[in-house]
Amino acid sequence: MNFITNILAMTGQQSWELLAWTMCYFLAAGTVVALAGALLRYLCKRLGPSVRYAISLGVFATLALLPFGIAFWLLPSMPVAIAPTPIVIDLAGTPITMSPEPIELLNITIPEARTLEAVPLIVALARRQNDGAMERAIEFLPWLWLVGTPLTFLLLATGLIG
Repeated sequence: MNFITNILAMTGQQSWELLAWTMCYFLAAGTVVALAGALLRYLCKRLGPSVRYAISLGVFATLALLPFGIAFWLLPSMPVAIAPTPIVIDLAGTPITMSPEPIELLNITIPEARTLEAVPLIVALARRQNDGAMERAIEFLPWLWLVGTPLTFLLLATGLIG
């Protein structure tokens, strides 16, 4: 399968897993590329500023394209979920059996209710209204990384910041 077919065949969970592994590998690979770029700039200190600038642009371009390369490298090793074949059981000929004695639920004794002393911390936590803002924000963090990282590198590479 080619790259596009693999991407389209992935489910939501698999694509998020691919993005998560890409982020993890990018931390290590990006560090290596950044250190190599810093070493190259140090070794080329005596050369002209245009050479150092070209090296910096090359490093930033490599950093901007590195997540795509990592995802392309990881994609063949990602498991593809295959739906199992459904099991069909014919129940039309199965006889319906009932218990000879009816189940009596009226004879169940209910223990007496006891009042429990409330722990102040539990009461305070129960009264606190959790609006789930953090949970909603966490859902968008991978998108923030996917959009923000290339844009940051683009701004750095063009010299608009840093």
